[in-house]
Amino acid sequence: MIHTVVVLYTSANLDKQERTTIDILISEGSNFIIKHFAMLSVAEIKQAFELSAAGKIDANLSAYHGKFTIQMLGDVLQKYWSFRMNVVARYESKVDILQKQQRRIDADERNERAKQEVVDLFKKLKDTYQQTGDLDETQVKGFHGKIISDAGLITFSKQERLQIYAEAKINVLKQIKTDVQDVNLKPTERRSLKSMLSDISGGQQSEDFKSKINAEYSVLLIIKEIIK
Repeated sequence: MIHTVVVLYTSANLDKQERTTIDILISEGSNFIIKHFAMLSVAEIKQAFELSAAGKIDANLSAYHGKFTIQMLGDVLQKYWSFRMNVVARYESKVDILQKQQRRIDADERNERAKQEVVDLFKKLKDTYQQTGDLDETQVKGFHGKIISDAGLITFSKQERLQIYAEAKINVLKQIKTDVQDVNLKPTERRSLKSMLSDISGGQQSEDFKSKINAEYSVLLIIKEIIK
């Protein structure tokens, strides 16, 4: 293989070199490849010389006084390896970008399906209530509110929404006062609720308290829309 690429792609003239010298060169070249470039296949080694000859790799194929050297072999293979790794890196980068894009698309599709499931559930609960007067409030979750509102299914005015929000705030406060008396409550949970009540009495609202209000508001909004 070394003899072939030397003849085809370099300016070396092996015919002018002694047979013994050529055999040693090929043997040492083979050992050199095994030791330093074992990761390259025979096809890749041939490609390295082909790309060098085509100017795609900046390697020197000019033989010194018509003689092929191990240094020339090393230069070609090293330049090819750098070229190959750059190609692989660009490919992997493109694959990574495409995978991220696909993950975003998949996530968007999952979100849309989840939103549609919430909308379908709302419509089902409303139809059931209108037909039977029964409503399973446990199926209504805090995160449903925004989805149903964004779908244009909430018909309350701004003023009515404010009233519902105020009711949600009262409900949450009552629930906190009830929960803090629970004998099964963990000490850390009890301290957290007491701290929340202390902040509220001082005119402050923690993020946790606001989150509880928003969740309760979303549930009330949906329930009141269904039984409207």
